[in-house]
Amino acid sequence: MTAVEDPSELRMRNRKIVQEQLEQAYNVVDGLIRKSYSRHDMETTSLLRDLRTNINNLLPEVRSSGLDTFHSRKGTLDAFYAAEDSFIASSESFYQAVTASIEVEKDIDVFKLQQLLTALQRNLRERIPVSDDVAKEFNIRTGIGVSEPVKETSPTIEAFGIRRKTAINAGTSSSGQSMGMSVGSSSSNVII
Repeated sequence: MTAVEDPSELRMRNRKIVQEQLEQAYNVVDGLIRKSYSRHDMETTSLLRDLRTNINNLLPEVRSSGLDTFHSRKGTLDAFYAAEDSFIASSESFYQAVTASIEVEKDIDVFKLQQLLTALQRNLRERIPVSDDVAKEFNIRTGIGVSEPVKETSPTIEAFGIRRKTAINAGTSSSGQSMGMSVGSSSSNVII
């Protein structure tokens, strides 16, 4: 993948695309059922009804992002992008095969359509969620959220040659009382 995209946005956009394609495929299969029924091809009609039922069963899973964690697995950002590409590719293959079936006059290959739908279902379940690790890797690659290291000592303290490994608490200790004398300018009091 050449461009690095925000994983959360990519995941939502892909979900919406697949949902629309499945809904359109459902309508096309419904039309194919009427067409095969009018030809008195009961075997194809029965297989198409099963396919339509399978699409109908898959749609709620695609629509609901709450089910993502049910099948979740960990992975890297590259694995995330690869899984999303497979998800979209399988959806497009299924949708194209269904729409191409409209033009077939005889013998609709329902088994091929069922295999493509099964591949789509598998790719849906193999998607990688946007975990903290994936988001962190994305932020590192894009430079988002990467900042300069925090300087742990103030210039006033450095002037006295004092070095600390922990951050300086300007003001009070955890009990709320001042510890020692304050040194520095009026804009910032630093406790030594």
